[in-house]
Amino acid sequence: MNKVTFFAMLIALTFSCTMASTQMTFAAPEKVATNVSSKTILWHYNLDAAAARAVEQKKPMFIFFFNHYCEWCEKMKKETLSNQDIVNVLNTKFVPLQVDIDTSDLAKDLDIKSIPTMVVISVAPNGKVSTLGYKVGFMKSDEMLSFLNACLNMCLVSKG
Repeated sequence: MNKVTFFAMLIALTFSCTMASTQMTFAAPEKVATNVSSKTILWHYNLDAAAARAVEQKKPMFIFFFNHYCEWCEKMKKETLSNQDIVNVLNTKFVPLQVDIDTSDLAKDLDIKSIPTMVVISVAPNGKVSTLGYKVGFMKSDEMLSFLNACLNMCLVSKG
């Protein structure tokens, strides 16, 4: 089975299209809790590990770009991303990845300048990456749930 490369993810996120990847070896998987009844989002912090898990679990990835000095990011973490409905959806239907734009090459390579930014991608077992959704700016809980559901619907359409 081909695995997703970092380069293919960059192209897919940048151009919002489906791209094929080349074969690569992933880094050792990170330790992530698997308790889906958690009261908090079970974040991944490593792109390779999150991509491998997304392929393994056949789930789309939810990527949250932020930094610790961004008031809107912190507000979104406290209000929106702590909402139990959103926590449940992200933990059961997605592989959530949190990316700090100050310390991540991914954010720099994608030229992400406005935060918070949320990107949802699907990663196929053959290495193809598709962008399912992209939003910039603060979202209230109801807006986030609508965005996540729309991304899940796009995922179903692309599999159909």
